[in-house]
Amino acid sequence: AFGSGDIPRYVDEEQRVLPAVYNAVWVTTETEIGDNPTGEQIYADRLPEIVTGVFSELFVTSELGVRDNESLFDSVIAEAVNARNHAGLAQDATSVGGMQSHAEHTINILNGTQEDYNGNGRPENPGFGVGVVPLIGEIEARFDELAAAPDASVTLQSDIEFVRVCLVNSRNRSTVIENLELEVLEADSVEAADEQRSEATDIANQLLAGDDVNDNGQVDPFENECGLEQISEFSLLVATMTLREAGA
Repeated sequence: AFGSGDIPRYVDEEQRVLPAVYNAVWVTTETEIGDNPTGEQIYADRLPEIVTGVFSELFVTSELGVRDNESLFDSVIAEAVNARNHAGLAQDATSVGGMQSHAEHTINILNGTQEDYNGNGRPENPGFGVGVVPLIGEIEARFDELAAAPDASVTLQSDIEFVRVCLVNSRNRSTVIENLELEVLEADSVEAADEQRSEATDIANQLLAGDDVNDNGQVDPFENECGLEQISEFSLLVATMTLREAGA
């Protein structure tokens, strides 16, 4: 009645992510209900074809993904969970050796590197070896390509900024965690690094879940608020289509 509608599900019967399969919607007038539309097209909208490719890599599968080429989103979440877990292990460690070992693990998981930070001659990365920060860069590159598409609308470009701020927040948090863990690696006792270990764990949680900085009861696509988990929510806004009269 008010000229607006909503599709409550973003997947079809085969559990495919709709924006990764379709990039257009039509509304037609029909005299009979059939398997396919045959009537006049009254309303329509279309997104750039590149949208389906971006959403397929983001939510379905990517050659850069971990665990049998899973999606970029699932991959960055998996690596961030690994980083959070090892930041927590560094916080709970009761010896300098254990603390610094997990500090090294956390940094390597974040960056996708294999560096010997604790000087024991064994560079270790117990994650998937891809890294949170490199995956953030890959996701950002896909949306940059989408924003630069010749047929990308101003609305689509504006919606991409919701995702971009989450990526920037996540990259910044990764840098803060790395710097804190580097301080942990310089500590000569577990007690001397208590503050850094605790803060690194807190920020590793925010890296995933974000942080409700303005205390409004939700994590928004604002600076220092949204994290990696919100990418899935705000990415779907990029697939928003506005029905217009056909030919308009």
